[in-house]
Amino acid sequence: MRLSFVSFLLIGLIALLASCTPEHSKIVVAEYGDYKITMDEFEKAYAQNVGGIENAKKDSVQNLEKFLDLYTKFKMKLRDASVRGFDKEEDLQSEFLDYKNRIGSSYIKEKKVIEPGLKEIYEKRKNEVRVAHILIRQDTISKEQAKEKAKEYLNKILAGEDWNEACKKYSEDNSSKNFGGDVYYITGGVIFPELEDAIFSLKADEVYKEPVPSRFGFHLLKASEIIPRKEKISAQHILIKSDFPIEKTDSSALAKMYEALAKIKAGTDFGEVAKEYSDDPGSGKNGGELGAFERRMMVKPFDEAAFKLNEGEISDIVRTKFGYHVIKVNKIESQKSFNEERQKLSKMYEKVRYQYDLDKFIESLKSDVNFKLNNSGIEFVSSKLDSVTFGAYNEDNEKSGVKDTVLYSIAGKVYTADSLFNNPAVNKSSVQKLVNKENIENLIKQVSSDQILSAKAMILEKTDSDFAALMDEYKNGIYIFKLQEEEIWNRIAIDTLKLKEYYKLTKDNYRWEDRVDYHEVMVDTEVKAKEIYNKIKNEGAAINVIAAASTKRKGAQKNEGHFELVNADLNEVSKMAFKLNEGDLSEPIQIADDEWIILKINKKDAARVKTFEEAYAEISSSYQEIESDRLEKQYINKLESVYAPVLYKDELTKAYMSGSN
Repeated sequence: MRLSFVSFLLIGLIALLASCTPEHSKIVVAEYGDYKITMDEFEKAYAQNVGGIENAKKDSVQNLEKFLDLYTKFKMKLRDASVRGFDKEEDLQSEFLDYKNRIGSSYIKEKKVIEPGLKEIYEKRKNEVRVAHILIRQDTISKEQAKEKAKEYLNKILAGEDWNEACKKYSEDNSSKNFGGDVYYITGGVIFPELEDAIFSLKADEVYKEPVPSRFGFHLLKASEIIPRKEKISAQHILIKSDFPIEKTDSSALAKMYEALAKIKAGTDFGEVAKEYSDDPGSGKNGGELGAFERRMMVKPFDEAAFKLNEGEISDIVRTKFGYHVIKVNKIESQKSFNEERQKLSKMYEKVRYQYDLDKFIESLKSDVNFKLNNSGIEFVSSKLDSVTFGAYNEDNEKSGVKDTVLYSIAGKVYTADSLFNNPAVNKSSVQKLVNKENIENLIKQVSSDQILSAKAMILEKTDSDFAALMDEYKNGIYIFKLQEEEIWNRIAIDTLKLKEYYKLTKDNYRWEDRVDYHEVMVDTEVKAKEIYNKIKNEGAAINVIAAASTKRKGAQKNEGHFELVNADLNEVSKMAFKLNEGDLSEPIQIADDEWIILKINKKDAARVKTFEEAYAEISSSYQEIESDRLEKQYINKLESVYAPVLYKDELTKAYMSGSN
């Protein structure tokens, strides 16, 4: 009974404590006026500021306190922007909407198309599929007829007809039909997207259930084999050449290969045997080394044999059109990480899949943005202009009666024939096409893609929290910029008298170090240097003219070897120059094995305080900075008098301690 009573008290105490402790995310860390900053808001803002939550968790409480002070001031400024009605100022809202449109379209493409597309290719490239196909061409029959033939043949195969026999009977790919339709191994990012997607949806030995179109016709597809992909292999080989046709045995060449193999089996190094026996002029002398290569870089029989080997294994004898080979694989490279492969994947994706994926994605957005074709309008315009090209549309007699006809709408905004035909995005190739129904619809598809993306960008904040945060960040940025402009930058007056007073007080901050102005000629031998010295010293030649034609110092010919008032300690040459007197011409000086110089000293300027005119830019910048700080403090004081902020810094010891973070 005593234990039960104690347990009851403990449970009650825990419940009481829990009821008195606010949920972590709702802990208030600061207040200003009627507004609060919660732990959740603070943690997110700080993590973003330091590059992620893991960095934030490691940071000191002192840094959290400094940030809370800055963040509270930031929030007061945003509240002030709201009070001033910035959210209703037309110029600011126009700037914000323009940014949302520009960034939104890029953001959508990157997040919804490109990033998933790159990751999909990367995953596909972990494997390779050996593919067989039956091709039905459409170059002599219509697309519909080719598709029907493909369906007919596919149904027979699915009903049990042998694939290899079907290939021989039906396939119009003469290079593969007698070999079971084999088109060898493929991986992600190398073929048409329609074919790739179908192939990578199959299991080993499975036939795809639909004919797949390409620009060649229709394909029936079968996955013969699915294996883990080897990124690259490094190998050696021995080649014994043969001029015999590949289907005939060359006994002499084979005997030589068996002799080489016997030495390898007896323990002789593969590379040494290759040097002695291989007929490959490129690799033989290097021990048969072929370096690293990818799938399909070698002829098929060689490639197939090499990629079946494990590290250290030696193949059986392989026959190719070049002769007889034995292959040894020394290293197998596996797929690199996604980030390491990203650049390569990006090029591949741009070339093979991007437009296909983008078109599919835009099609999926049409319902989101209420895209509607006005079929009656399209038919009306095509009936009126069916013998006119898009390029001739702007002739007055052609525009009349159709220019205001609505052809489609997006998010309630209508687009007329005039807006479509004169859209800057219209391809030049479209200009010569006739204004018929099919071409109008193709033009709408071409032009509306960006319009659909823009319309989606306008509503993206409702469904994408990351984008909403990005837009808030930009909006807050333009509001803060406007506040700084009104409260600080527009109030700083650059008064020459004030600057001169400020200069008097601070002039010791603006100083020149020892400086020297000189001309230099650099040549590569002592003989040349002495010749030039004599020309200047005894014949009165101008050093700048000689430098422009002869100096070897990189970039110095353009400015005639002139170094204008440089710091005396800039480099070894300037130090030498400063030790000379004004007007001096140095004798040739060797500064390196093949570098000789002659110096002419034009002017020396000892270390001194800069004049007001010389220091004007620095004085002005420093003064503006001081004034900015003063006005910033003045503005913050004004906000603090209005909002009386209170910071609960003790609560920051609990930051990032919630299990949900």
